[in-house]
Parts: sequence; structure tokens; C-alpha cells
Amino acid sequence: GTFTLTMACGGTPNPGLAAALAAAPPLTCAQSISGNTVGGTNVLSIGRSPERIYRINVAATTPRPVTFNTCSATFDTYLRLYDSTGTSQIVANDDHTGGCGTAGGLLSHVTFNAPAGAAVYYLSVEGYANNQGPFTVSMGCGPTPPPTAQPTVSLATALAAAPPVTCGQSTSGTTIGGSSVLSGGRSPERIYRVNVAANTPRPIIISTCTANFDTYLRLYNTAGSSQLASNDDHTGGCGSAGGLRSHLTYTPPAGAGTFYLSVEGYANSQGTYTVNMICGATSPPTAAPTANIAATLAAAPPVTCGASITNSTIGGTNVLANGQSPERIFRVDVTATTARPIVFSTCVANFDTYLRLYTSAGVQIIANDDHSGGCGNAGALRSHITWTPPAGVGTYYLSVEGYANN
Repeated sequence: GTFTLTMACGGTPNPGLAAALAAAPPLTCAQSISGNTVGGTNVLSIGRSPERIYRINVAATTPRPVTFNTCSATFDTYLRLYDSTGTSQIVANDDHTGGCGTAGGLLSHVTFNAPAGAAVYYLSVEGYANNQGPFTVSMGCGPTPPPTAQPTVSLATALAAAPPVTCGQSTSGTTIGGSSVLSGGRSPERIYRVNVAANTPRPIIISTCTANFDTYLRLYNTAGSSQLASNDDHTGGCGSAGGLRSHLTYTPPAGAGTFYLSVEGYANSQGTYTVNMICGATSPPTAAPTANIAATLAAAPPVTCGASITNSTIGGTNVLANGQSPERIFRVDVTATTARPIVFSTCVANFDTYLRLYTSAGVQIIANDDHSGGCGNAGALRSHITWTPPAGVGTYYLSVEGYANN
């Protein structure tokens, strides 16, 4: 995909804790507040992910326990509750494991039995691994009824109701509100019947390359009792699509047969998708052009302090990446007076990037896949390297590539 590579020499300040806590809006019992972590601070999260902070005033008469949730958020949330100074974390939750009922498993739900008396706390709404987006955070006070269980459906009923998917067909759907018959409660699913005739070209290829969430494909036998094939992350089968999409190839035995396909999400992810089925061999993806390493390094354009370069890895080489993913290579000339450290980033890329820095001989020095806060509000799958070169002058090479052939 496309990226903008930025090189900087120096650091950036972080907002003050006292100012952030003083500005935190209150969240009270039975209240829901909508917000967005994009553009948030990194005061309590300390660089993990952009956050929004709320002040929690618990009175002596406030019913216990108090609960907080982001069950309707559109991204992988993380809730953390801190003491009145904001320096000590009391309780936290990443994935709700049932507290949000049938909502996506990557949403958050915290229960806290506040000690007797009155106290002030601070709640941070952030994202796991720098995920970010809009949310509604809700606070409840006192015992709550258990969540409504997901409706159960028998295996026979689910298979009988499964719509067909056939060669050359694309079918759109959503896993939200789906059953968990084949997935066994792992994640909501949609089930499709795959009818293979004796003359159906082999292999069959099934994919969810355009889904908007982390998909998982599983193919079962005619009884739905035995898994025959599965795929979580496509590792190139979807081309330049996001690495968390799925692409399954299966060669049925000779003759006719009926199979069942489950479209679900990894770790209870859920959302919309289009499932495609192709029958027969497809031409392999075009290999990236090969090139001599010396010639490639000699042709590498320079990137300098304060510069930003926009480019695309599509059609790039595999010289330094060594087949991992198409790459673009840049020359980094460091002088004795170059300010240290040096920071490289691809925070505005539209795909899952990977940065690798090499010596002039092509030996890797340092690398980064996911920035873990270095890109601030950017998506978690962008990259950010901080590196302190040795004293003196030197020439280095930076490879911009993608994770898992993104």
C-alpha cells in the first residue's frame, strides 16, 4: 500500500498529569457519555494508546459495586481505573468475557467494589495496542442482572438453514447476532452450505478479503462434526488486503459432497464481510522483481532529517526483505553533526507496515512492526523506530515493507 515515511531528529513533550485530571469531565451513576479516543491524551496510558479521561466521584451512599463498560464501541477498547492522584491503577479490563453480553469480545467491562466512604477516581478509556475510535462509556451503580444469554440453535437446525455459496459467487453478511453452533462459542458466526459436484474444478478457494474485522474461516464435513480446513490470517492469499483477513484453499476428494463453511471472527471479533468462492486453480500472485543487492542499494534515494517521502510498496523489490514483503529502500546518510536520536515512522500509511534499518553491508540493526504509541493517534499497525547512531559518520539503509505481505 501507500505510505509516507518521516525522519526526524529529536523528541516531543507529553501533556501534564495534573492539567489532564483537572480537565476530566465527570461520569456518574446511570450515565452514558459518547466520545472518541482519536486525538486524545497519553497521560494515564503513558504512550500505550490515545485516551479520554473521566472523573468518578463516589459518595458514601453510592451503591456498590460500580461498573463501567464500552460495550457499544467500534474498536478494541481498554478500561483502566486509577486512584485520586492518577498514579496508581486499581482495576482494568481489556476483553469483557461476557460482561457485555453478546457484544464483540474485544469491548471492555470493569466491575469495582469501591471501599466504604467517599473518594475520587479517574477512568481512562483507551484502545488495546493503540486501537482507537468512537465509543460510549457507561457507568452503573449497584448489582446488575446477568446479561441475556445468546440464543441457542441446534446443529441440525443451523445446517438445514444454511444458505448455499457456489463457485464464482460473492455473498455479503455480518457475524453480529450470528449463532455459535460450529464455532462452539468462540465467536458469532454465519454458516454456508458448500455443494461440490463431481465435476467441480478443484481446489476450492474461499476468502473474506474485504471484511471490516479480523475474520476466521473454517470448513467442516457434511455432518458439521469435523473441521477439514481453516484460515485466520491470509499471509498473502488476499494480496494487499489487510493481514487479518482470511483465505482458505481446500481440495475436496473425488466425487460429489456437501460441506459447511463457518465465517466467524478471531477472538470474538465481529462485523460485516463478503465471502467469495472460486473453483479451480488460480494464477499465482506476481512475484516482486528481483534485483542485485549492490545495485539496489546504489539506487536507493536519500531520506534526511525533517523529510517526508510518499511512496508505495506495491511492485517493490525483495532485496533486504528477502521475500517477506515488497519493499522500498532509502539511504540514510548520518554525519558527525546529525542530531541524535533519529526517528523513522510510517504513521500515515494505509496498510500494516514494517520498518527495518540496515548497515551499509545490509545487516539489520533495528526493526519495528507495531509502534506501541510512537505514532500517537495513528493506527496500531503503523511503524515507528527510534535509533541512536554511533558517533561519527555512516551510511545506512531503511526498508519500508509490510507485515505478512501487506
